[in-house]
Amino acid sequence: MKKNIKYIIFVFLLLVIVHSNRSAEVSAAGEEFEMNSNRLTRYRGDATTVVIPDSVVFISKFAFAWNDKITKVVIPNTVIEIGEYAFDSCTSLKEIIIPDSVSHIRDAAFAYCTSLENIVIPKSASLGDSLFSGCINLKSVTMDTYQITDWMFAGCEKLKILDMEGISRIGEAGFFDCTGLTNINLEWVSTIGPRAFENCTSLEKIELNNDVVEIPDRVFYGCSKLTDIKFSSNISTIGEDAFVDTPWLSICKSKGPFIIINGILVDAVSASGLITIPKEVNTINDYAFYGNSSMTGVTLPKNVSAIGDLAFAYCEKLIAVYIPPTAKAIGDNAFYKSPKLTAIYGSSGSYAEEYAKKKGIKFVAESSATMEKAVNASEKEKTADKLQYEDFVGEVGGSGYFEIESSIMKTFKNCKFESLSKSVITVNNNGNYQIKSKGNALVLLKGTINNKSTIIKVIRVSAIQSTKLPEDISKINNVLGLRNGSVLVSDLIIDEYNVPYRVKLTCYDNKNKEKWTYGLEARAENENSSISYETFYDVTCDKLIELSDGNILAVGGGRGRLTSKTNSQYNVVTATWITKINSKTGDVIWELLMEAGGSCHFFIDTVEIEDGTILLFEDVFDGGKDIVRLDSNGNIISVNNYEMMSNNSLATMNLIASDDGRIITVGNIGAANTFKIFSINKEGKETIETKITVDEADGGGTIGQSAPRILKGNHEDYYIYYWAKRDMIALYHLDSSFKVIHNKELDIGLIQSAYITPEDKIVFIGNGDAYARNGKILIYDCITEKTCSVLLSSYREYYSNSSVTYGGIIGNDSIVVAGTNYYDKKTYLYRVDDIHFMSSTKDVEDLTVSKINQQKYSGKALKPNIKIKNGSKTLVNGKDYKVVYINNKNKGTATAIIYGINDYTGARLLSFKIV
Repeated sequence: MKKNIKYIIFVFLLLVIVHSNRSAEVSAAGEEFEMNSNRLTRYRGDATTVVIPDSVVFISKFAFAWNDKITKVVIPNTVIEIGEYAFDSCTSLKEIIIPDSVSHIRDAAFAYCTSLENIVIPKSASLGDSLFSGCINLKSVTMDTYQITDWMFAGCEKLKILDMEGISRIGEAGFFDCTGLTNINLEWVSTIGPRAFENCTSLEKIELNNDVVEIPDRVFYGCSKLTDIKFSSNISTIGEDAFVDTPWLSICKSKGPFIIINGILVDAVSASGLITIPKEVNTINDYAFYGNSSMTGVTLPKNVSAIGDLAFAYCEKLIAVYIPPTAKAIGDNAFYKSPKLTAIYGSSGSYAEEYAKKKGIKFVAESSATMEKAVNASEKEKTADKLQYEDFVGEVGGSGYFEIESSIMKTFKNCKFESLSKSVITVNNNGNYQIKSKGNALVLLKGTINNKSTIIKVIRVSAIQSTKLPEDISKINNVLGLRNGSVLVSDLIIDEYNVPYRVKLTCYDNKNKEKWTYGLEARAENENSSISYETFYDVTCDKLIELSDGNILAVGGGRGRLTSKTNSQYNVVTATWITKINSKTGDVIWELLMEAGGSCHFFIDTVEIEDGTILLFEDVFDGGKDIVRLDSNGNIISVNNYEMMSNNSLATMNLIASDDGRIITVGNIGAANTFKIFSINKEGKETIETKITVDEADGGGTIGQSAPRILKGNHEDYYIYYWAKRDMIALYHLDSSFKVIHNKELDIGLIQSAYITPEDKIVFIGNGDAYARNGKILIYDCITEKTCSVLLSSYREYYSNSSVTYGGIIGNDSIVVAGTNYYDKKTYLYRVDDIHFMSSTKDVEDLTVSKINQQKYSGKALKPNIKIKNGSKTLVNGKDYKVVYINNKNKGTATAIIYGINDYTGARLLSFKIV
């Protein structure tokens, strides 16, 4: 009997232990599963093995996301849907059992499950995008589907092989960064998306079947072992950068300069001199010759029917091209920024003639042989090296040094600098300068070549003077230049706890005299108050706009009890305030505090569109982005919430209105260095217009600081800029359909504001480097791609990633900037009025200049007249250009330096004899 009792006790204890262990693995629905009817909304437990209750039909978005304890999940056969991000970042999850009842598995359901090694997908399930993205240990997937969805296996480093039987489509970036993928069978695949195999660094060969007609953008980009590609005979389209950084491309280039696939000329960047494209070519692909720096002339074969967009863009030595009459389609930007292109040759009445006339390019109805003779003749002409030119703006009292480029040092000897106006700027032979007084001056860089002295470079110096603002300025955070020459400065008045309690706007005239002030002052919190402004605090002024009617719109944020609830600690929210102010008097025309509801609304941007409507762009804490439309009187027309931007991007920093009425914005740079451009049409439909892969995105700072911003150009185009690396920004130029025309890096750090002028100049105002050591203005000419920098030496900050430099444009011609000096704590205001680079549209190198005849020695300084024409227009000395004469008193060779002013830029040299 005792033995039986002991046995019963043993079994009981064993059952207790087993039950205890099982309860540690399996969670009870009533305690750890949050349910909404038959929908599992959130699992709150910390068990390692989870069996989902039979009552669950839907697993909601984020239900298990970021749980790092779960290793195994069993899903019952009652479940029919697994929601977006349901198991996202369950980093310990190794096993999940999915029943055949599941018919929908939504986007990113298992993304970043970094321990998941094997999974079986039900045959009936429809699959979302990014399903296993970031599952770095995933080795085996069993599924019966017709497609690999967009980004489905992106970053699955251990995935080496996959059964592709019956799969007809591979979506965008389907196998992106699958570095372990060695082989893939594409026998059934007819459609392949962009970037499908990008960075598959172990992939060695690819064979495309005859159903594949398009090779998309970047499809094999970075496949560093891919040597063998067998193409479909039906390929008709080849995307941009499809084969970049593959040994296949290197092997092809070693055999000759032309990469041709099924009659499509894909790449000829290395072709040089006068070239004739092979007869087999019928299509010149987009970007085929992009950036070719050696080709002088090109003859297209008689079978060519189409020339792609940007096919001959940035071909700096291209003089002429022969296009046959068979060409019926030529990309709008086919010859973009090919500066020496003088003529298109072809048949009279051809589409080539029509295109040339539309683009303002000379058309010559002659043969290719005639074109080749013209190119040879042009090449034989002896031309002098182009005089280098630079605009430089500096502050009085500033010092530094002018650098000599390495290319100049290699070509010239005895290089030295010389100032032609020592009262404005002094400079020693090595380039060390000191700015003495306000004004303009020329600095020359001279050198010798073949024992002959020459002027290598002309630097046009503009010396400016900063003005100290009143010492009672507390915390400057915005500046606006007005069309009438006035300047508006926003100052945040802070309390003893460094919390802003008042926004003070001060308007200064063009003499820096105070015209008026306006203050939005927070009040002490009163939890029982029904007046919004009496409960508003922690205020900021985030945007100042000069409206089309000449008045000012000030917009900012603050916190307060704005939810119409009282006696509650939970009703404090962030909201946006808007005030319209009379620009002449500072009187308030109307003011509005946006209704916050029950959630914080964070101000992003505001713009005025052509009909006077004001668009307010807000990030909503509860989800989505709000766009509020106001009329010119401050009445709310509509409030709409949009989710696509939030679902696809962590940050969108500004918005613009396109000519066709769409609202355009751009998201932050995310996975695989990609950002997306979003649009909202008049009917409220959201669209992802395009995704752009960038070269580099490593500026530092917050996501918001490094996120791209978009500007609307003057020619149905767009510019996008972002903080690319420590002291540089990247600038992307896009056409009307958001296709990248060109991108380049510019020498400036964190940008606080940017403007585009009617003269096609982009003015960037920000910090000189990542540590905000000084304020800087960078002006970029969209046409010539030249730049002009202004370094502000009185203003220095040493706070890393500080938002400290603010500025704007006055009347499209002058720039105003304000910033605080770290050392003396003074706030300085800069009016940079004499930057002719802002309004200049023509380089004097491109003008017709008369020669100077031999002059007779008189013992006096000789200043012979020079005639300069821009087409048929005769320019005026002192209005359009100025002339400085050197060595013009004694017998010998004298020099005239012509440099542009006002609408003209650049410099030019003329020599003449004095006998």
